[in-house]
Amino acid sequence: MSVNKLAVPSRRAILGTGVAALAGGRLPAFGPGSTDRVLVCIYLFGGNDATMVVPLDQNSSRRSDRGGLAVPEDSLLPARARKSQAMYGFHQALSELRDLFESRALAVVGNIGARRNPDKSLAYLPDGFTALGWAVALSGGKGVFTQFAPGSRHNSRGGASLIALGGPTGDELAQVVQSSLASDLSLQTQFPETGLGSQLRQIAKVIRLSGLRQQIYLCPLGGFTAGADQLSRHEALFRELSTAMAAFYQATVELGVDRRVTTFTDAESNRSLLSNKNNGAGLGWLGHQLALGGSVMGGDVTQNISKEQYLAAFAKWFGVDPSGLNRLFPGLEGMAPAGLEFRS
Repeated sequence: MSVNKLAVPSRRAILGTGVAALAGGRLPAFGPGSTDRVLVCIYLFGGNDATMVVPLDQNSSRRSDRGGLAVPEDSLLPARARKSQAMYGFHQALSELRDLFESRALAVVGNIGARRNPDKSLAYLPDGFTALGWAVALSGGKGVFTQFAPGSRHNSRGGASLIALGGPTGDELAQVVQSSLASDLSLQTQFPETGLGSQLRQIAKVIRLSGLRQQIYLCPLGGFTAGADQLSRHEALFRELSTAMAAFYQATVELGVDRRVTTFTDAESNRSLLSNKNNGAGLGWLGHQLALGGSVMGGDVTQNISKEQYLAAFAKWFGVDPSGLNRLFPGLEGMAPAGLEFRS
């Protein structure tokens, strides 16, 4: 089997991502019992809009503010939050995710804002690929794989990337992953024939067949930049997101790994509340994201946290110890926990 040589970012490139420099070259430590977990970040390039989930008691006032971006209330899919019992409406293209919210596998994290402008949470890898900056820093720039098949047709940031920790690196890692991708994996779960569905199908194969333990993936889903006709553009992207995330979660259940795999969304920016004359929206500060998995305490909505708190919640679940979290996410020390809960 031929193996493509993989260029990995230098230490200087890692520190240039905006992630905290690791003092003295020390990598953050992992807590006990946390060596067999997988994170999958679906990155919504271009800036997601908060119409994906709407508090129903505020929708009338929001509709008047949003103008041409207002979503008809009778099209929203209602769901009741587990703790507050408040009613929320999911976008009609997110029916699979609404059902997972009601079954307590999906959580919504609302009103997330980055404390840094611009947001520097990504690491830019060779050939247009990206990864989570804190994951690259955590690995010391080792264990990087980007030779997956092409993903979304909307994507301008390469395809999926993998950061594998505590295992093979370089050509050895490439051989392990490419062998998994070339092997058959029998699944009853049907993935949608979309760019994101293809990326997540490949990741399910690697999780099941590679023998790798600590894995952090980034799947880009581009196209959210919408200076005009945002409603129709985002509806198609929401549908691609919902069907692919739901299929991936069902595949992890079928494979018996749903408790060790957590999927979440992120974006480098959000969209403003107000519509422009072309029924689009400019960049905004606050936005909503999603967390899904067998370990996620779903069916609830957490609100008003920083981007650092949001990402640190996943890093903590992944096993990074408290001192490591403070080094990976500057300014985190002294902040309250994100409120996103995980089953032990």
